[in-house]
Amino acid sequence: MSEPRAAAPIAIAAAVVLLTVLRQQISFLHELRAFSVFACSFLIGALFWVGLGIYRPPANDLGDTLLVCGVLVAFHTALYCVCFATLRAGCRALQKRGMLALAACTGLGWTSAEVIRTMGFWALPWGLLGYSQVDNAILRGLYPIAGSTGVALAIWAIAAACLQSIQRFRQSGRLFKLTTAWVLACIAGWSLQHVAWTRAMEHPIAVRLVHTHWSEDTKYNPTEQLEAMAALYAAAQNPEANIVVFPELFLVQRPGVLPANYRRAVVEAARISRVSLLFGMPGFAFQTVMPGTEGGAQQNTLIHIDGAGTAETYVKELLLPFTEYLPDTPALSWAYPYLYRYPLADFLPGASVQPPLIAAGVPLGPTICSELAYPGKAARQAIDASLLVNVSSDSWIASSFYVAQALTIARVRAAEAQKPLVRANNVGFSAFIDANGQILSSLIGHAGSGTMDIQPRSGATPYVRIAAWLSQ
Repeated sequence: MSEPRAAAPIAIAAAVVLLTVLRQQISFLHELRAFSVFACSFLIGALFWVGLGIYRPPANDLGDTLLVCGVLVAFHTALYCVCFATLRAGCRALQKRGMLALAACTGLGWTSAEVIRTMGFWALPWGLLGYSQVDNAILRGLYPIAGSTGVALAIWAIAAACLQSIQRFRQSGRLFKLTTAWVLACIAGWSLQHVAWTRAMEHPIAVRLVHTHWSEDTKYNPTEQLEAMAALYAAAQNPEANIVVFPELFLVQRPGVLPANYRRAVVEAARISRVSLLFGMPGFAFQTVMPGTEGGAQQNTLIHIDGAGTAETYVKELLLPFTEYLPDTPALSWAYPYLYRYPLADFLPGASVQPPLIAAGVPLGPTICSELAYPGKAARQAIDASLLVNVSSDSWIASSFYVAQALTIARVRAAEAQKPLVRANNVGFSAFIDANGQILSSLIGHAGSGTMDIQPRSGATPYVRIAAWLSQ
């Protein structure tokens, strides 16, 4: 399976269609109704995979799934409509009812809603319009400057410009001027992708990613975990690279449960091989050992064992509701009876500011699974990093559309930061991604590994600086 590449023209065409429909409406309520139908259809198309994650009979049957998904789509549709209606009402009050005012209200309203969708307990930062243009040679140069939010605004601007060009061409027939303007705009957009906002470091490093292929049902079996322990020890002995990256929760036992002699053997092998190992496993949030108990609340942790045999950690800050923890917010607790309880769904979040991870002399920007979908968090992790690392496990969702979308988000984050990204995954895409968001190599569908020389980059793009500052 390969990632779909047709999103760029489809997104622009959809924006043109909506603006065309809105332009024909004669009242505010008609406009709002047309916009709400479009927003609801968009959300269903972009987020239908959520239902596949919720549907877990007999724990969650079809009725439970439709109820939860219906509430989610309705809430986010209302969010889009409120943002659009607020701006549109202001335009009408000021007697600005032309095409440009309509396009501005639609674009700003849509983009404002998508920014809000990435924040708070209601956050669902997938399926954003701005993720669609990473393969567009004209617009992808905007990612380091304005991020996916700015790209979304550009889509609406292009849609409005298309309609204005058609209207003016019919009225005046000034084909040469319109063609010249579009050609110049395309050249300017294409040129932006060649602007270097970050700097390549002097020496590349060899990075190896390990791709597993364990289903959600078998991932926690003792047999798979024995294989995981053996694979980690083998990588410490024969790394084939400066850095070896394993997926999220590669080991599912708490550190204290692993045999002490095994832990010492891995650390000693890494020290002799001078390799940095990165792998996910549950870690202790605090130590409260009581007689007859294992003690300690757990966290979704990325363990780093460096070439000196020293261990350090990065803990996931933005946990995924219902799969990694159960929110205590009354607005969400009603859904508990309708949701399947995942193993290890009792994590505590990590701190918003954590000590940096430095592997093989390279500052890393780590994220764990869904954290990569949150623009502010991704920017904070990228600003001081030279190599972005994402460890994931997409086994919890049986959707090829979701795993393709997750890879697209990783590509967008690399393009926004203009830094390479290594993604080690279970079931979904594992990939080496360059600083422009292009896939250098990927793995999916079977267990395996790959090694590649990666060129770390220093500095920060304008977008990352602004997004990191705003998210503090």
